[in-house]
Amino acid sequence: MRERTALYRLYDAADTLLYVGITTDTAVRWQAHSTTAWWPQVARKDVQWYAIRDEAAAAEIAAIKAEKPAHNRAHADYHPPLGTSTRDLRANFADVINDAAAYGTITYVTSRGRRIAAVVSVADAEAIERQRSGGS
Repeated sequence: MRERTALYRLYDAADTLLYVGITTDTAVRWQAHSTTAWWPQVARKDVQWYAIRDEAAAAEIAAIKAEKPAHNRAHADYHPPLGTSTRDLRANFADVINDAAAYGTITYVTSRGRRIAAVVSVADAEAIERQRSGGS
């Protein structure tokens, strides 16, 4: 897809990398982030524009894997294997929803160490519904 896209990094006052993401509209994306528990820590925003969204997406994945931002879930090889607690889900709800919608990430929600639910994309949920109803 050929759409000008920003790759952004969000840092705290100590210059710790909090989050890496991509968007075509930084104001809208940062408004979505404003509901997270970590957003008040953001002291600096670094933005790099790409002419093509696919290039920004590839750079985002590489940055997340290499730089290990504190609050990314998608493309991070270091998040908890069982899922996220209900407390963490509340604190990171905007990110979890975005990761499901944008990347197809499945986030298992846990309570007392047991999986109790999952946040999935609409496409995944609809596929499950079709499978349950015997459709294709």
